[in-house]
Amino acid sequence: MPPGYYRQLPKLTEGPLAEYPRVLGVAWAFVAHTDCRFDAQLLSGFVAAYQRVQPLTIGELWAIAITLRIVLVDDGVTHRVRAVLG
Repeated sequence: MPPGYYRQLPKLTEGPLAEYPRVLGVAWAFVAHTDCRFDAQLLSGFVAAYQRVQPLTIGELWAIAITLRIVLVDDGVTHRVRAVLG
């Protein structure tokens, strides 16, 4: 994601992801609730439910795909490291 685009994404103001893009929080919550299992229909429903409470910008909707990839890779690496280190 280009740095200029990243800077324009709305940021979270509180919680453990404060000052990170709001879309990162959406992706992180999706991965946490699905135990790293990706399902396109489930993601669509998850995003629709989120938007009933807080609409996402078109830029955030565009960024979901790449952000979700980052979160899934990060979570997968974390699980593997924990398994190796016990």
